[in-house]
Amino acid sequence: MSRFVRRLMGVTIPQSQPSSGSDPAASAGALPVGTASYTVPAGAIFASPNGNDTSGSGTQANPYKTAAKALSVLGAGGTVVLRAGVYHEGGVGTAGVSGIEIFDNNSTVQNYPGEAVWFDGSYQATNWTQEGANWSTPFTTAFDHSPTWTRGADDSSVAFYGFINPTYPCAAWPEQVFVDGVQLQQVNALNLVSATTFYVAGSLTGGTGSNKYDFNPTKIYIGINPVGHEIRVSDLQTCMTAWSGTTGVTIRGIGVRRYATSMPQAACLKMSGSGGVLENVHIEDIATSGANSTNPNNTFRRVTALRCGNRGFAAYRSDNFILDGVRAEFCNSEHFNYAPECGGMKVGASRHVIVRNSVFSRNYAKGLWFDVSVDEPIVYNCNFIDNEHYGVFFEISANGIAANNLIKGSPNAGLIVNNTDNMRLWNNTIVDCGGNTQASDVRPLAIYQDDRRPFPAGAIFGRDTRQDDAYYQTVMTWEISQIEIYNNVVAQPRNGTQGIFCIDDTQRNTGDARLLSAYGVGMDGNVFHWATQPSYPYILPPLTQGGANPATYQSHTAFVSATGLDSNGSQIVPVSPLDADCIVDATNENLHAKAGGLPADIALLISQPVGTKHAGCWR
Repeated sequence: MSRFVRRLMGVTIPQSQPSSGSDPAASAGALPVGTASYTVPAGAIFASPNGNDTSGSGTQANPYKTAAKALSVLGAGGTVVLRAGVYHEGGVGTAGVSGIEIFDNNSTVQNYPGEAVWFDGSYQATNWTQEGANWSTPFTTAFDHSPTWTRGADDSSVAFYGFINPTYPCAAWPEQVFVDGVQLQQVNALNLVSATTFYVAGSLTGGTGSNKYDFNPTKIYIGINPVGHEIRVSDLQTCMTAWSGTTGVTIRGIGVRRYATSMPQAACLKMSGSGGVLENVHIEDIATSGANSTNPNNTFRRVTALRCGNRGFAAYRSDNFILDGVRAEFCNSEHFNYAPECGGMKVGASRHVIVRNSVFSRNYAKGLWFDVSVDEPIVYNCNFIDNEHYGVFFEISANGIAANNLIKGSPNAGLIVNNTDNMRLWNNTIVDCGGNTQASDVRPLAIYQDDRRPFPAGAIFGRDTRQDDAYYQTVMTWEISQIEIYNNVVAQPRNGTQGIFCIDDTQRNTGDARLLSAYGVGMDGNVFHWATQPSYPYILPPLTQGGANPATYQSHTAFVSATGLDSNGSQIVPVSPLDADCIVDATNENLHAKAGGLPADIALLISQPVGTKHAGCWR
């Protein structure tokens, strides 16, 4: 039992949990913009697009025009109430990296009950001139084109560390153009302009050599006649920031869209303080990342991120971070490389992170990725559907739980654990994963060990620099041990999948591979299905000889006989044991009786009785 869950055992976990048998992520995501209804407290400061920052007084009858003005006079513990309309506010360039700033502790920004409030980083472009087959309009707002999180830094040429995929060379360029609400794709040459693309003429300045980063544009070109269409161009980059020294800031009931956020600006909406809450916030069409958290004790509750060019959500050094009922879809829409990038959410160097009741779907990379020293990442009651790379990924971290998750439709691994010790995998259903013939060693449920370790200190990327050597010797070893694999269902692997399940040491051919006994595996009650048998269904480290090739087993019976693991598990061929909702069907209900009983802490997390026997997830 992880230390974090042990602490939770004596308390009620605050969440809106559905009844047993329903989909815990069914209500994930923000309420539709304009439907949230929060109480308006006495003394609230009001803003409205029809107000006036000069003559307004901030009352409901005489509101300010901008949220920025209202926040500038707010004071600690106050509330800004935004009336319906569109607020074209935020920051641009390095001077506007934070956008609208919130400096007051325990302050709140919210919509007026039942009114639609949008922060929009774009304007309607009307001054178009035909030039040959294209149309142009002047545009002179300078944006940072840096391809990484560091302003002015070149992209890495080292494999798995470069951000830009050559097929999508404009991924980090934040300019955005929308035609009737549909985003065009940016191209890097005028002759590539078409009805679905746009080009920005201009020049790079700043820095030296290839490290030029400020793009100074002159014109935008589109390939469609603008007559009869609404053409919008992004001219703001960041929306709002809860300042790093604040505590208890709440932002709720709003929509945020069309901001041209550059990579070094980190996110469009930033919870940089501690103890803050994002709630019922809908974010869409952001050039790079939607929202992030960079301090402890923040919560994102019922937040949606759609079509963010890079990540929907991110967190770094954000201890005790909770994501409850979030939804990330179609993120990494600019197609940054799968590594080091993530589509739905990436968390790094944080402790005690909970992700629950959430949906990560159709992202153009990983759904959810814990990386670089996340201690106690806990994921439960979530759906990971049709993400283009992995469903959920635990990497060089420790003390995690994945329970009652549905992971479906990932062409690489569905659930992957890499150099992460003390992991507990309970009652996950992994279906229709694997089969990517362009990648090696693709398995729906995969446990990997490689040669990365957290020493020598200072020379290793991935350490949380807040932690000392003792922490990395005892808590965060990056060496898999004490891994639990219980009651999971792995079914319907795609054709081309090499193995359905593995514990694999990638150093096995160097003489440094560890034996299976070193992994401390506890495993029982799992169900494995295939219609067409993979080449090596079960792949494990050697049993008796380090440095040899992995041990492979063609059947579950042979696997159990050789290892003693998963003695109550099952192999089902060729008909899937799952129904259309990815739940064990009525003809296979006997599989539940063979499952292991839920321990107290897992049962608490997923709201099931202690000792319950069940194969796969509940939905």
